[in-house]
Amino acid sequence: MTDATAQPARRGAAAKVMLWMGGILAVFFLLIVGSCVGLMVMAQRRGAEHARQTKERAAPLLTGLDRYRQARSGCPKSLDELTPEFIASVPKVQRPSGERDFHYRCANGRYWLAFDDASGMFLPSDMVYEYDSGAKSWSVMDVSQSNAVKSE
Repeated sequence: MTDATAQPARRGAAAKVMLWMGGILAVFFLLIVGSCVGLMVMAQRRGAEHARQTKERAAPLLTGLDRYRQARSGCPKSLDELTPEFIASVPKVQRPSGERDFHYRCANGRYWLAFDDASGMFLPSDMVYEYDSGAKSWSVMDVSQSNAVKSE
């Protein structure tokens, strides 16, 4: 083989190597992206399950707050005022890092109860689930919009 015919053969071999390397990098990239998407979906499901469980845990607390309002024509300054007459004990929010108190605020006979979203994968979430006694419903919002967190 002469020098003139060896150069195109080397170029062809180098092109094949580059094509294989590009393919391997593309597969590696897709695996990384797929893994990240999978982790985010798992975190979102875990956060949704945490929210459902925490709302269930808050149900007796909401009942106690409503009973307190009916009996006393207003809401308590703190959740501890509900015990032992209206609820046996104040439930806590269960977090991977430990138990936390619910956020609570009362103003003009209306109350808000909230807890932090647990779906943050790498960083804490800025979202809260908040119960509004006026609307009698739960909603999800940015912590800066929460009525329950305003006074804290």
